[in-house]
Amino acid sequence: MSIIKKISSDQFIKHNFIFFIGSMLVAFLNYLFHPVLGRMMDIESFGEVQAILSLSLILAIFTGVFRNIVINIASNASEMEKDKETILMLEKFSFYIVLSISFLVVIFSPQLKTFFNFTSIYPFIALAVLFIFTLSLSFRQALLQGFKDFKSLSISNIIMSGGRVMFAATLVYLGFSAFGAVSGLILAQVIALGYAFYKTKHHWRMFDSRKVKISSRIKKELKYGLLIFISTLCITFFYSADVIIIKHYFSPDIAGVYSGIATIARIVFFVTASVAGVLLPSIKLGEDSDNKKILKKAFVLVFCLGSLVLLTFWAFPAIIVRSLIGTKYLALSPYLPKL
Repeated sequence: MSIIKKISSDQFIKHNFIFFIGSMLVAFLNYLFHPVLGRMMDIESFGEVQAILSLSLILAIFTGVFRNIVINIASNASEMEKDKETILMLEKFSFYIVLSISFLVVIFSPQLKTFFNFTSIYPFIALAVLFIFTLSLSFRQALLQGFKDFKSLSISNIIMSGGRVMFAATLVYLGFSAFGAVSGLILAQVIALGYAFYKTKHHWRMFDSRKVKISSRIKKELKYGLLIFISTLCITFFYSADVIIIKHYFSPDIAGVYSGIATIARIVFFVTASVAGVLLPSIKLGEDSDNKKILKKAFVLVFCLGSLVLLTFWAFPAIIVRSLIGTKYLALSPYLPKL
């Protein structure tokens, strides 16, 4: 009983439980997006949507870098007003970067269409717009996460995940195909951003971002961001590049089927992601002993959750594929546990 009591009173475990429940609901809605669209769209169009999602994950590395910096600042905040100003500088600096990348995506959309065997440039234009909204939402959610408001963070993610299923399915039903699916993601982002903005607005009352000028103060944060960028790039490339590579080298039908299997395989990453989400704001500067204990707990949780998902994939690949995205993807179901 003392062990159970000790576990139940552990703040790290409590936060993990809250965020895990929210993350599972988000994961369910995220994966509902794939079987719903997988049944509504032809395989080639579904493959296009999956390629756009993979590209958005790679582009989101930039927003993820700044998100982690903000989480670190918020969770270790000592001089609140100075820290707020630093965050606003980072937001303005990152906006210029994201705007430049989005502009390049639009300019080179015809070349991207040809390279990835798409039927239209419009999904890439929608991707550029999605990237801008992703940045704004990322900053707001980083504040919620940094201040350990996991309830509001979970609600924001649920709004986004539920909205993207509803909006994307509606637009695809109306005949907008891959462009409609990506536009549905944008609409969901806008609504989730509205909620996150409302929940964080009291953090920003003291500053007008238009009056904040970028200074050398953010140099230290950007050095930390470089480390995050390199590690995140490697991880994101590991679980998203396969769909993009196959979309280029294989026929649209094979790429579509493969992307469906790969989407299911990624469940193992997203089931365990909630642990890292709680770990980041739990780390405190100068408290190495406590930080090591928290890190060990995180490793145990990730190992247990990841092993459970992997064993399930290995035991029932065909049943899982049939249940989640339909029978037309069964040909590559044996690759699920390998992926």
